[in-house]
Amino acid sequence: MKKLYVCLSLTITLSLLQTACIKKNKAPVSQKKVLNHALESEIKGFDPLFCDDKYTHEVQSQIFEKLFEYHYLKRPYQLQPMLAKKMPEISDDGLTYTIKLRKDVYFQKDPAFGQGEAQSQRKFNAHDVVYTYTRFADPHLKHTSWWILQDQIEGLDEAHEKMKTMTPPIDYKKIKVAGLTALDDRTVQIKLKRKNKQFLYLLAMPNTGIVAHEVVNQYKEDFINHPVGTGPFVLKNWVRNQKFEFVKNPTYRNVFYPKYGEPTDEAQGLLKTANQKLPLVDELVFWVYTERQPMWLNFRKGKLDFSVISKDAYQSVVNKDGSLKQEYVDKNMVLKTGDNLDIVMKVFNMADPVIGKNKPLRKAISASMNREEKIDLFYNGRAYVSHGPIPNGLEGYDPDLKDPNGYNVENAKKWFKEAQALHKKNHGTENIPPLLQDITARSFSRQMAEAMDYELKEIGYSSTTRVGTWPQFSERMKKSQGQFYPYAWNADYPDPENFLQLLYGGNKAPGPNSANFENAEYDKLYLEMKNMPDGQERNAIIGKMVKIIHEECPWVFFIHRKRGMLAQGWLKNYKAHAMNTAPMKYLDIDLEAKNKTLSTL
Repeated sequence: MKKLYVCLSLTITLSLLQTACIKKNKAPVSQKKVLNHALESEIKGFDPLFCDDKYTHEVQSQIFEKLFEYHYLKRPYQLQPMLAKKMPEISDDGLTYTIKLRKDVYFQKDPAFGQGEAQSQRKFNAHDVVYTYTRFADPHLKHTSWWILQDQIEGLDEAHEKMKTMTPPIDYKKIKVAGLTALDDRTVQIKLKRKNKQFLYLLAMPNTGIVAHEVVNQYKEDFINHPVGTGPFVLKNWVRNQKFEFVKNPTYRNVFYPKYGEPTDEAQGLLKTANQKLPLVDELVFWVYTERQPMWLNFRKGKLDFSVISKDAYQSVVNKDGSLKQEYVDKNMVLKTGDNLDIVMKVFNMADPVIGKNKPLRKAISASMNREEKIDLFYNGRAYVSHGPIPNGLEGYDPDLKDPNGYNVENAKKWFKEAQALHKKNHGTENIPPLLQDITARSFSRQMAEAMDYELKEIGYSSTTRVGTWPQFSERMKKSQGQFYPYAWNADYPDPENFLQLLYGGNKAPGPNSANFENAEYDKLYLEMKNMPDGQERNAIIGKMVKIIHEECPWVFFIHRKRGMLAQGWLKNYKAHAMNTAPMKYLDIDLEAKNKTLSTL
């Protein structure tokens, strides 16, 4: 690893020099509350059906709303109504959900709704819910969200099959789905095919954001660039690969900051804006930074309200005991830390004719990877080694679990010899082609791939890389065009099923099972576990499923990350949230403190 250390040392030195050269900020005094946030990638567009990554979610969720959302402050995480008026009435058999809707919700102003005042008087209603969920079933849209409602609602899968025979564009209002009914303008009823413990969680996912048929019909293919929802902000301007500018939605209904949270929230100042109407800021800007170093430098200049700390700057910001260095304390900056509900893994494409047919090769690659070293080098210690799919904080997490394919060079060498013998048997030669690593065009990704290539060479193997943008990388995964993908999954909802479904055979690509893993016993256990209540019996089944994953090795278990965010002292109400990673409507800015601090940076 000597070369790698030298490379990283140079990067750190250059970083410190850059930091030392920062000039005093000359930002003008502002009288508007403008929230500036960094986005680490361009997004896939604004259609909720294409919202399958963190970055797209963060931007879209400012505009589109779902029937339910998570309470911002309470822990454990708790669902609450969003566009729904109250939590649903559920029939005794658990199959019928009757949901009353709010009557004070309007779509954002748009010409698609008519001329003059009609543009801002389109009310949200139950027919919009039916339309939105029916649209999920359209195969011609080639979206990536079908797995969420597939095999859930009575008649929706039949509608999916029927639409395959139809010529687009399809008028979804003419498609009848037995399990989706608008009982009246304010009541929607959903009938499930079978009981589903996670169903309400699905209705809180960003993919289920409610859309209006007039807007979809008006803009057609360009709807993905022309968002009109019911949310707290309206898109004002979008400069691709640079920024998204939003303004407060003037027709947003009365929604107020929560009055209650965790016992410690009041002492942390998180209840000072209780009962104030949301959103609390006037404007919102997402700045696109594909590299963390310029993001960090702009945060130091006060041009961002909060930021992750780049790995190269971390030691100059945080003391060894985890506290913030005095320089940043003096600037009233605040360090926000905590565990994420996530996993970072390396995904093998099991449909690949080489890697998918050679289990010893997958195990050799897994055992060659030194996780602890990478946690220090790439994450500044802000992570812990993953031994299974479920992160700490969720039911089913086992702190004593050990990954049998974890870092062990001797095991890696032994398995690689077995892999060569198997490859010779199947392909007539023991020379296995280099592993193809698909990565994104970030220096972090390149350095990680280089480190991994170095480790593979230590066991006699090697790799090549294919670089793309985040949307290109994601597209290759969905189309199973790669061999090996570094990937991360953040919890959609607080249930271990959300992580275990990533390897369920029914969810293969373009669904979330990007490994294309299929194992009959695993699938049987998954369906058995899915609706069980938490407890020992469910955890025992989860243990059997994890054992199968260890044996078949469709992933390299890598790490679970810890959150490390630095916020400006003027930013108010920020509280880390595992599912809602961009809770912009709750955030506030102390303008007096901001203008005073900016003059000193």
